Amino acid sequence: MLAVPCEEADPAAADLVKAMFEKSLRYLEMDLIGTIIVPGVTKRGEIIKKQGPLEEAYSLGIKLARSVKQTGQ
Repeated sequence: MLAVPCEEADPAAADLVKAMFEKSLRYLEMDLIGTIIVPGVTKRGEIIKKQGPLEEAYSLGIKLARSVKQTGQ
């Protein structure tokens, strides 16, 4: 799972960071279970005000836990 907070208002500003992680994980033969891009975050703790990304992170966490449980890893 990759979570990218960024100061820019446009989520596309995180595209290069996301691409770098995707490429690195492909090289390591690892799966990326999900990505959360949170634009407009400039200060520590500011994400608490953004309910959507928090719910998305929670859902991805559940998905990850289920995937680990099914594979027994």
